[in-house]
Amino acid sequence: MQAHDEAAAHALLLQLQQLITDLQLPLEHVLAQAAQAACAITGAVGAMIALRENDALAVRASVGAPPLPAIGTRVPLDACASWQGMEQAARAGLQAATDAPAQDVGSAQPPHRRVSMPLGSGALLAGLLQVRVPQGAALEAQHLLHLRILAESLGAMLQLRRVDAQLRASEQQYRTLFAEHPQPMWVCDRDSLRLLAVNHAMVRHYGHAEQELLGMELRALWSAENQDAATCALDMLRREAHAPGSPASAPRLWRHARKDGAALDVEVVVGDTDFGGRPAWQMLASDVTERCRIEDELARVNRAKRMRGACSETLVRATSESDLLHAVCSVAVEIGGYRMGWVGMARDDAHRRIEPVAHAGVAQAHDYTEHLHLSWSAQEPGGNGPAGVCVRTGRTVIVHDVHHSPAFSHLADRMAQLGFHAVVCLPLRNAERTFGLLYLYAPEVLHLGVQETQLLEAMAADLAFGIENLRARAEQQRLQATLVKVATAVSAGVGAAFFDHLAQHMAEALGAQVACVGRFLPAAPGQARRAVALSHVVDGVAQPNAEYVLEGTPSERLLTQRSLVIRDRARERFPRAPVLARTGA
Repeated sequence: MQAHDEAAAHALLLQLQQLITDLQLPLEHVLAQAAQAACAITGAVGAMIALRENDALAVRASVGAPPLPAIGTRVPLDACASWQGMEQAARAGLQAATDAPAQDVGSAQPPHRRVSMPLGSGALLAGLLQVRVPQGAALEAQHLLHLRILAESLGAMLQLRRVDAQLRASEQQYRTLFAEHPQPMWVCDRDSLRLLAVNHAMVRHYGHAEQELLGMELRALWSAENQDAATCALDMLRREAHAPGSPASAPRLWRHARKDGAALDVEVVVGDTDFGGRPAWQMLASDVTERCRIEDELARVNRAKRMRGACSETLVRATSESDLLHAVCSVAVEIGGYRMGWVGMARDDAHRRIEPVAHAGVAQAHDYTEHLHLSWSAQEPGGNGPAGVCVRTGRTVIVHDVHHSPAFSHLADRMAQLGFHAVVCLPLRNAERTFGLLYLYAPEVLHLGVQETQLLEAMAADLAFGIENLRARAEQQRLQATLVKVATAVSAGVGAAFFDHLAQHMAEALGAQVACVGRFLPAAPGQARRAVALSHVVDGVAQPNAEYVLEGTPSERLLTQRSLVIRDRARERFPRAPVLARTGA
């Protein structure tokens, strides 16, 4: 339902944006449609639009349930708290929105409250869009975002109308306004796409000198990596411009690049004009980089939530560790949008290897992981990359752009071929140590927010818990099966076979290398105490039974105590024990 509402809201905004950019429509009609759209996308009971006229706000559109201000109502600017708050925010270079139960424009009374958005950008405010909602009702984040988009579109439309009116009034006045407009504006030739005129704001936003811009084609505003997107956008612009009745001036979102390479997301309104007797396009751009960043972050957070939810479902259904690890890697690719994911285990061998045990993603994933030589030791060649640091420290490691990271300089070409642009390494920890990691490759440069990072870390913690739980369950099942064997041997065996079965099954149950069942021999006067092995198993193979002297062996302790557990360094503590010397225990 939420996705359907979101799609419906986007469709309505697009339809309205196409409407409001038609400069031939009466302004009152456009504003009335915008007020109705504000109610539709937020669920508000009423909406009104007031435009600044000298030192007052004049209501130009009003729809919804009363009480609402009548069209034509004028309120002094200094008597409108919402306007004053938005102006202060605009002067500070901030985006402003107000939400309060107090009365500013009109006569709305409790239990209603108002949410106001400025029309315009920067320090130039043309008016405000205000919706009325019942007191206590909450506007969702997407509702506020849609309302802001609508207000920005109206602000751009009002500014474009103002520009159009001034163009009609005076060519010199137009040139002055064009040059000093706070938003980037330019004129380009429709055939050659050569930039013919640019304003000061464009010079500031894009970082190029005016003469540099005037020597460029429109497609050069896109980065070299995005030239395919530039071609697509300009082809669409030409098709719409030549289509009968097509709204060529509908706002369109383009990703340009500043001179220093930084991405610049702009919402561009295009209008037809003549420049020096040649057909041209006049373009007005609004910098929406921050808005797009927030939208992208919200989308990534929602994706991370879905990925964690799917991982949790996998944990519930998994019956083996291998199935669980492969399923989680698939979830990261299919739901999380990552190009590839793999899970590695930290081994305790001489090289402290990190061994990939499951993977999913690109077709070359198996070959790629097979040739990884990773370690969690800082002294090993493959131990100082993100994987080694992640396991060694137990902390998440994120490389935002692998093509600018020294850790991947030797893999740069290979990762570019596979479409890997960023990596995320998430530790898998238990109460004692980091025993593995989840390694994800992203298809784009990453700028993870705090919430998305926390969701990924929580997913890794869930996975680690699931692995430990499956291992404990498998160990419990193995012990139970072995104990059944031991019980069967105790009940059915006789003679020497009984002791052989008992030692064999106890070694299996405990995962022991050596198992021995012995009997203390009676003490003889003047002789050292001795014992005899009734069954002796080493690595699953029965050994010849023999007598041995108790002195200096762990068995000697059992003469005075019921049990003995030696947790480590058994051979060092009992150097005279022959079995320990042979096995290196």
